[in-house]
Amino acid sequence: MCLCVQILHHHIASVEKLSLTTSGCPLLIQCRNFRLVHFVIPRERDCHDIYSSLLRLLRPGG
Repeated sequence: MCLCVQILHHHIASVEKLSLTTSGCPLLIQCRNFRLVHFVIPRERDCHDIYSSLLRLLRPGG
């Protein structure tokens, strides 16, 4: 099942990379409107790249 989710980067309050599991690497996004989005990315390297990119978007000009 594929669920299409759109989250604008300015709606993101925080991003957390959780501990690696047997299914993959969990990524938790907390939005400013109190929504929580939980992704499990199969490859740890891909998860880290997404996490790093989101952190850069949350801190522009840094």
